[in-house]
Amino acid sequence: MNITEIKKFFYKCLVFFLIAEFFSIISYKFYLLGESYAWIPITLFSLILITTLLVSLKNIQNGVLIALAELFVGSKGYLFFISLSEVNISIRIGIFLILFIVLIIKLFQKRFNLSFAKNIYTTPLIALALVIAWAVINGLISNNGTANVFLDANAYLFFFYVILFFLAFDNEKLIDKVLILLGSAGVILAVKTLLLFLIYSYQPHIDIAFIYHWIRNTGVGEITHVSQNIYRIFFQAHIYSLLSFIIIITFVKEKFIKNKFAWGYILAFLNCLSVIISFSRSNWVGGIIGILAILVLLKIILHYDYLKIIRVLLSYISIVVISAIFLYLISGTFSGLIIKNRLSNITEESAGISRLNQLRPLAENIKHHFILGAGFGKNVTYQTDDPRLLAEYPDGNYTTYAFEWGYLDIFLKLGLIGFLAYTYLWYLIIKQGIQLLKTNLSDKVKVVIISLLAGLIALMTVNIFSPYLNHPLGIGYLIIMMVIFNYYAKKQRKLSHS
Repeated sequence: MNITEIKKFFYKCLVFFLIAEFFSIISYKFYLLGESYAWIPITLFSLILITTLLVSLKNIQNGVLIALAELFVGSKGYLFFISLSEVNISIRIGIFLILFIVLIIKLFQKRFNLSFAKNIYTTPLIALALVIAWAVINGLISNNGTANVFLDANAYLFFFYVILFFLAFDNEKLIDKVLILLGSAGVILAVKTLLLFLIYSYQPHIDIAFIYHWIRNTGVGEITHVSQNIYRIFFQAHIYSLLSFIIIITFVKEKFIKNKFAWGYILAFLNCLSVIISFSRSNWVGGIIGILAILVLLKIILHYDYLKIIRVLLSYISIVVISAIFLYLISGTFSGLIIKNRLSNITEESAGISRLNQLRPLAENIKHHFILGAGFGKNVTYQTDDPRLLAEYPDGNYTTYAFEWGYLDIFLKLGLIGFLAYTYLWYLIIKQGIQLLKTNLSDKVKVVIISLLAGLIALMTVNIFSPYLNHPLGIGYLIIMMVIFNYYAKKQRKLSHS
């Protein structure tokens, strides 16, 4: 795509996201008004699905972009939802079902060439699917509560998108669009995060309670007080702000984006600001590891000299510093202890204590279900210090099937066999990415691959402390990497044979 096409698509994405946010507020407002107005959120929900159906029937790539757009900004997927028999149905599930209806229709019409299945990921994906199926059956047999089993397992359904995405990713223009969509999603997340931060910092005369409940009940994120007039605005989707920040700087330094100050550094600044305001220690650690990974890859693959490596590192550091200074300026709070305390009191702060308290109970349960896993919906009881949970469980004994330690959660539910199957998939993605970097693909393509690999390293680091690789947000990123790497592998084979 040329610069004109990039700008045009970028602005289209921004408008799309702004419209979606506006109607999400409208939908939630009428949802609160009760059954008399329930037809309004239902109508909006239905219009989104009908639009997705129509544009996807015309071109399945449009459906892929809609699914990714929702994923990049939707956190838990409830930016729009409808209530049926007291069960909330998310727009993410609705889009998922619509796209598979389109897929079935096109398969019957023989619109697709099923040779897509001949790739290095097919066998490990089938193995992982069998393990997941067993974890569902095991959960239904061993663990109480069919609903818990479904709620615990449904994130893995996102892997079914692999079929659709492999069929859709047949040209480089779609890859460009996905990266541009990610960049524009980062802008929207940043604007939304910043507005919420300012609203809570200065407490203007607006309905703050409604805003809080909109953010919480649509699953977008949470808002908590940190210190003085500083509030933590955390979205699960901020993981894509982090990934976008890591990816953008490399493109800027390689001069693949014209007017690089206006485009690259502003986008990087906005994404970095989101990550800082999230006050997520997991994201901060993931960002540091991801940046180190990109520096190593640039040195090894593109043979950057040490001066150029230092310049890239300084670009990251300068944006982080500018973002932190900007945060202090707009809040009017200049105490550096705010960020320092967030990093230093992990063993004293309630969320940190609760997370540490999960370790021993999880380890004990993993030991008893080491090989085959405990299945989905497995409950574990631990001592919590979370004030919100203590209000409901005064003794602090909290029982749940959802845990902060991402890898331990996977190991508990899937067992050693499942964990190894999943690990092998991560290994193949990294292996294929590195193999592609050793080919004669263009430097621009190699930067895409390097950025995606560094993003994966960051994501895998974050998953130690916060679950993402058992969540659509992380699974979606894995799928993006698989289809992009597979596309470039096919392209490289054609170049080798020409």
